[in-house]
Amino acid sequence: MDRNLTIRLDEALLARSHALAASRGTTLTEIIRRMLEGLNASGVGEEHAMNGNQLCLFAYSMGQVSRDEARRKLGVDDHTLAVLLREAGFPPPRASEADEEAMLHAARDVRLRKSQ
Repeated sequence: MDRNLTIRLDEALLARSHALAASRGTTLTEIIRRMLEGLNASGVGEEHAMNGNQLCLFAYSMGQVSRDEARRKLGVDDHTLAVLLREAGFPPPRASEADEEAMLHAARDVRLRKSQ
């Protein structure tokens, strides 16, 4: 039996999420359902189901450890970390607000070439 769930989201995040779902021809409910199914299938909720590497990947995905710390603990480079994260079925972590602001600031300084 399906049950309803109420969550609170920032209006901008909600609008972007609805737009993403529409562009993929699906619903926000379906996206959330698949994300939760993937997390549950990964064994996150089962005691001792994940080894140390998976626990590190999950902690990185949830923003509990930094990229540098995850790379150091796993002994991998950025590319391999991204591959392992994808193969484990965990979503990539979101950048911190400070990192996002720095990226936006850097993007504003990019000079675009005029097309000829």
